[in-house]
This record gives sequence, C-alpha cells and structure tokens, in this order.
Amino acid sequence: MKQGIKQIHHYMTSLFKNVHGSALKSLSMIVWGFLLAKKPIIAEIARKLNYKSEFEPMYQRVWRFLNSSQFKVEQVCSDIAEHLLTRLQEKMIKRITIAIDWTKMGNMSVLFASIPIKGRAKPIFFKAWESWDVQGRMTQLELELIEQLLTVVPKHLRHKIVFVADRGFAKTELFKLIQDLGACFSIRLPRGIYVRIEYNWLLVEQIDVAEVVGGQAQPAAEPDHVGINPH
Repeated sequence: MKQGIKQIHHYMTSLFKNVHGSALKSLSMIVWGFLLAKKPIIAEIARKLNYKSEFEPMYQRVWRFLNSSQFKVEQVCSDIAEHLLTRLQEKMIKRITIAIDWTKMGNMSVLFASIPIKGRAKPIFFKAWESWDVQGRMTQLELELIEQLLTVVPKHLRHKIVFVADRGFAKTELFKLIQDLGACFSIRLPRGIYVRIEYNWLLVEQIDVAEVVGGQAQPAAEPDHVGINPH
C-alpha cells in the first residue's frame, strides 16, 4: 500500500509544477485508492485506503480534499497538457489533433479537450460547470478553455496543433482565436454557411475544394472569412 502511494507521489512530483505539499500527498493517496477501487466512488476509495485507521476518518479525508481543499483542477490539467504535448512534439509528429467536445455528467456540463490515440480519446484538459451555469455563455467558456490550453504550448510549436470539433463549435469567434494564437482547426460547418474566398461569397456545400486550389487541397485555399448568409 505505502509503496504504491510512494511511486505515484514520485511520478506526480515530476509531472505537476503547480501542486505541492499536503495537496500532492492527498492526491497521490486518492489516485492509488481509485486504482484499487476501480470506480470513482468516495466510499469505495476510502475502504481501499483504510489500512491503518477506521473507515469514517478516511472517508472524511477524501471528501474534504475533493470538496473543500485549495487544490485546483485547472493547475493539474495545465501540467498534464504541457507534459503530453511536449512529449508528442519531441517525437517530431507533424500534426497533433485535439478534439473538443461537451459532455453531460449528471447535472454537470463538462468541456473536454482530448487527444485521439489508438481509437480512444485521452483527455488532456477539461473544465466543468453546473448545467444551469453554462446557458447563454458556451462560446465564452469554449474560448477560455482553448486559450488556457494553448498558453502551455510554445508559440513556435502551436502550428502543429489542429483542433477538431463538430458543427456546434462552428463559430467565427473560435476560428479567429485559434488562428490568432497560431494553431489550426478542422471544424464541421452546418448547412447555410457562406464562406468568403478572394472577395467572393460561396455557399460552403457548393465549394469544390480541389477546383479552388487548382486540383490540390492545400492551406492556400483557406477562407478569409466565415459567416452566415450575408444576403
């Protein structure tokens, strides 16, 4: 038990730059309990960790950490994202795909940024809000997450990042932010959207990409503006 927690603590010490002291020790303990319990239930985690004290004190310790500590999830997410993106860049990967998507978890709405690896999405950054708090400000929250995520990527490497998302993220504000920060995007557009290419407004579903770029789909054909039907 102690050896497992010690190994996790050693790994997290090298990974997390913004979590220290008792918070890191408690996090290491809870992660070990989660691995043993194999389910995100506080009571089950506390039972697996209950090797010295009674169940109730251990349960309270886990509950306090998850509900009232100074631990910030955003700090851990930033360190994980920086670590993984740096490792991928060191492997000379030309493009790093990051999928953005909303997920409902009970009464919470969670915005995930994940890297697709071998058919599975590996979350590297996320933020959660109560669903009522998301209404009317989804675009603002999406902008904040993308900006926070890209701040951990060195500017000269951001061109490798490609954000992939469904049509719910087809917003000019997101396009502009991603481009301004030096990254790329591949986001599905809904019908009825017009794209301006070389001062001409074209309905997106009528555009022949190969024809626009002389038979080859290259970045040179990127639109200079995307918007709703301007007529």
